[in-house]
Amino acid sequence: MFDALYTYLNEKIDLSTEDTELIGASVSLRKLRRNQYLLQEGDVCQFVAFVSKGCLRTYRVDPKGKEHIIYFAVENWWAGDRESYLNEKPSSFYVDAVEASEVIMFHKSNFEMLCTEIPEFGGVMKIILPEPTCRLLPV
Repeated sequence: MFDALYTYLNEKIDLSTEDTELIGASVSLRKLRRNQYLLQEGDVCQFVAFVSKGCLRTYRVDPKGKEHIIYFAVENWWAGDRESYLNEKPSSFYVDAVEASEVIMFHKSNFEMLCTEIPEFGGVMKIILPEPTCRLLPV
């Protein structure tokens, strides 16, 4: 079920069987229909999501109602609002599925536990998901 994630991580770090089991027990799979939201403006982002299948888009809506796409998260990419996640502030972005998609969800407490319990995982996540320097940069 989480093969895409394990393949992705094993390209970057060596995971032991115990590490793989801990990760598997700490994440959940979420299926999204086309146009279904993963995150809406005003919600606080409490997750980091790995796209295992499909495509998501992150966008803003201006006061005139026009959408401004910030980035697309395709398979083997990450999605969410890093600034909202780190600062526990409401997001100003929407994240939805462009097509039927599957994402592997890391809830904040589990993600932080994995970064602590598996130091190599934590190290690679700091590189892949650096702290934001600008709200317009992708996750």
